[in-house]
Amino acid sequence: MVPRRNSHVLVASILFTFIWDDVHRVIGRINGELLAKHTGYKRGNVVKIGLILPTNSSYPWSLQRTRPAVEYAIETARNQLKLLPAYDLEVSVNDSECSDITAPLAAFDMYARSRANVFIGPCCDYAMAPIARFSPVWGIPVISAGAHIDAFKNKNEYKLLTRIQGTYEKYGQFFFSMARYFNWTNIGMIYNDNIYDPNMGRSNCYFQIQPIYQLWVTYHQNEVWHVVIDERDPEINLRKILSDASLYTRLKDFRWYKEGKCRLNDIFVDSGRSQLKRGVVDVRGRFRNASCGHSEQFHRLQTSLIRC
Repeated sequence: MVPRRNSHVLVASILFTFIWDDVHRVIGRINGELLAKHTGYKRGNVVKIGLILPTNSSYPWSLQRTRPAVEYAIETARNQLKLLPAYDLEVSVNDSECSDITAPLAAFDMYARSRANVFIGPCCDYAMAPIARFSPVWGIPVISAGAHIDAFKNKNEYKLLTRIQGTYEKYGQFFFSMARYFNWTNIGMIYNDNIYDPNMGRSNCYFQIQPIYQLWVTYHQNEVWHVVIDERDPEINLRKILSDASLYTRLKDFRWYKEGKCRLNDIFVDSGRSQLKRGVVDVRGRFRNASCGHSEQFHRLQTSLIRC
């Protein structure tokens, strides 16, 4: 025999189910009436989104990583009737390959087939540049979480480009403010660039270091010691580079692990034995490298070597 208390719970659950179904039907009817009364409402009013990103998953903004977020945002917009009551959202996808050739062709294909009212992406700088130049002619705005380099702030050339993340210029301003706060007056720079394959264009490291260099030279009116390397060079001598850095940037007491097997990511600087007066600022945050079996504990520094 079922206890009386459980019987009450069962009856209440059944009644709640019927009431909940009625509430949903009423809400659905009200939403339908709101849509029908909207003066601009037509079946077929569609905002077409052109998503141009790489399918290669090695990129942090690859389609595998970003498309779920885009689809979630679209479903959220569809469920908020007051947001776009007269329109639906439709997504078309093309692979940018992070290429300055493939990406513009992908955008032109969407434009020619009327498949985009707005572009999301690309994020790679060289892939973005031609699309951002064409978009004012096509009348299609571009939204990107990339396009970090300083040139994209030129609204005469990139009129319809909206960048939704911080730029390398802002990073440079941040570092420069930090350097003034700690009274850093002597810095050096080591960065990776595509020396042996110039057809690849400038590296991200170059674009990240550039605003720091420009701000520093403009403010201090002196040159910054810097070295450009290509990490693919099998004959690179990082020990010599660090020795030279110690002469020009007051970088001392560095320790080198597994000589000949590590690359620039594996530079290790010991700032603990030198009264906190030298160290490294890693602009890409990749100082821990399992292949070399070490990591660094940073202290409050007063001078710096910048690496990328």
